[in-house]
Amino acid sequence: MLEKKVCLRAVMAGREGKSVWTGEYACSICGQRFHPDPTDPAKLTEDFSKHSVQHSVVTGKQVDFHE
Repeated sequence: MLEKKVCLRAVMAGREGKSVWTGEYACSICGQRFHPDPTDPAKLTEDFSKHSVQHSVVTGKQVDFHE
């Protein structure tokens, strides 16, 4: 079985026949949404880094953090 990597993925939506970014990201494992903070660009990375640790606790495996 292939192991999934924990990473952020851009959330896309169909609008007027085109695929556009909704302005948010989702966890590749559980789908939890994350929003960029224009006043603090590092906040998204920090929030997701903390979140990705939860997946390693659940699986008991080391998680590589990829953004």
